[in-house]
Amino acid sequence: MLPTPKDITIAAAIQRIPGVPFIAAATNRICDRYAAPDENLRTVLFLMLARAQDGHLQLGVSPDAVQSVKVQLREWSEQIKAAERLTGENSRSVYEWLDALSDYWPAPMDNAFPEHLIVATETGLQLRRFHSIEAGLESAIVERLRDKTHFDRATWDAAVSEAIAFMEKENKIRLAVEQEAAVAAASRKLLIITGGPGTGKTTVIASILDTWQRFANKSGTDIRIALAAPTARAATRITAALSRQKVVSTAAMTVHRLLGSRPDQHNAYYYNERNPLEVDVLVVDEVSMLDAGLMDALLRAMPPDACLILVGDPNQLPSVEAGSVLQDLMALQADLGEQSPIVTLKRNQRATSELSAIADATLAGDVATAQMLLGNRLRSDVALQGGLRYPEKMRDRYAHFRPNMATPQRFSSVDVLLKCADMLFHELGAWQIICPLRRQVMAINQQFDAFAHPDAITPIIVTRNNYALELMNGEIGFSAWVGDELYAAFEPLLTTTKDGHLVVGPTRLLPYASLTDIEPAFAITVHKSQGSEWGTVDVVMPPEVHRLCSRELVYTALTRARKDVGVLGSEAVFSSALETQIFRDSNLGSRLTVALRKLAK
Repeated sequence: MLPTPKDITIAAAIQRIPGVPFIAAATNRICDRYAAPDENLRTVLFLMLARAQDGHLQLGVSPDAVQSVKVQLREWSEQIKAAERLTGENSRSVYEWLDALSDYWPAPMDNAFPEHLIVATETGLQLRRFHSIEAGLESAIVERLRDKTHFDRATWDAAVSEAIAFMEKENKIRLAVEQEAAVAAASRKLLIITGGPGTGKTTVIASILDTWQRFANKSGTDIRIALAAPTARAATRITAALSRQKVVSTAAMTVHRLLGSRPDQHNAYYYNERNPLEVDVLVVDEVSMLDAGLMDALLRAMPPDACLILVGDPNQLPSVEAGSVLQDLMALQADLGEQSPIVTLKRNQRATSELSAIADATLAGDVATAQMLLGNRLRSDVALQGGLRYPEKMRDRYAHFRPNMATPQRFSSVDVLLKCADMLFHELGAWQIICPLRRQVMAINQQFDAFAHPDAITPIIVTRNNYALELMNGEIGFSAWVGDELYAAFEPLLTTTKDGHLVVGPTRLLPYASLTDIEPAFAITVHKSQGSEWGTVDVVMPPEVHRLCSRELVYTALTRARKDVGVLGSEAVFSSALETQIFRDSNLGSRLTVALRKLAK
């Protein structure tokens, strides 16, 4: 039996834990609904739901998993002890129970939990939904590895050679050996292309699309090609980048839009295993941002004979939702050897800049080298509440990178605003403040608001998908006054014609009053920044060491910059972050390892 609190029920105790009120309510609702008197179940279910909120797919028994649970329990205990608002005679009972639970953990896994709620595996306990998702992912991946494409290999090889030659002739880019290998492997049912910033992932995607188009022309077949990314910002970026490569392409869309997401139904899509996507080749960029549930939906919707090409950086932050699929897929590299569907791109000569060196040191956890390379760009200018210690300095920096946005003005007409839109969008892309924590974003935005002139042009970000207005979560624009009416402007939608020419639509201009899920974007979170790039990035670290501030988070933030980067934070916080790596508890890697060993026999 697991420890139980004194003088208070577990149902009441979990409601006292800060930061997880919805998890506690859901746990009690489920247990009460199924009339489950087992307090072991209530404790374990609460832990599993809370862990899922932090991205874990299971309650595992590995040393890393056990340590992670212990840390979480002790953190809750410390928060309760330190919270002045949590008073009363039961407070001690709650944190003493959490301490006892952390000392006792790992719990015995032989408890007879209801199978419709929890599934026991060799690596731990899983919620039934996550067990189903991982089983679906394993089945779909193994099937794609087992099944081979059948077509004219000579025609394909000729198309590959022509595409590589075209890239060198038209774009003056000579592909590296591993880039050529990735292009040649793009006829597989599953191809995973990994690499950090500056390794040429976009160039490879362009060459792959060009190869498939050439193959279609040579073979006289109509090949349907689609391009997707997890966010609207990432989709816009890859579409624009490919248009500069002079190849026939298609406009990227979000994965949710590709699948036909149904906002009125949770995790429901128009395209699924009964109604597959109408594609022959699908390329998905920024795959590290895809959670397990969305990847499962994508694989279920893929036609059996279609080719799926996944592109991403496994060292970036994993998805906001549960799972770390790209990291789990890296198990395929070790077990299949030369038959691995993974091609890893190495840094090319064009990316040997100081920024790349900083990113490499960060990724390696080399604190001394990273700090040395940053030099005076690492400065402790963070206030105790997580905002800026010297906000006026950042206001001057804002005016330097965004001079027109920093100049208060009211436009005389909509036409005048539209004529200035490109210039203002260019300034939005020149610089950005990025923060690990949401509360920091709110504090810095409030500091900028305090400086703001009533007629200021303000950067804004969409915080929830609005399909009716074609605004997607994470899109950044600006608000500006036209006379006495406030408008919101967002970058044009990008589409492509059948012959691959990019079509830039009009600036999307909407009355600000018609929008709901909009916030200021002087600062944004690292998660919101994924899939985007700016000329210069200022990363504002938390004022104190924080468990969510990790090596992957800092690496992701730093690699959003193309030209320069600054880090605001103490050396102690920066050092702690580089020494902390994200752990996502999952059974998918183990599943794939076992399945691939059977496949290899």
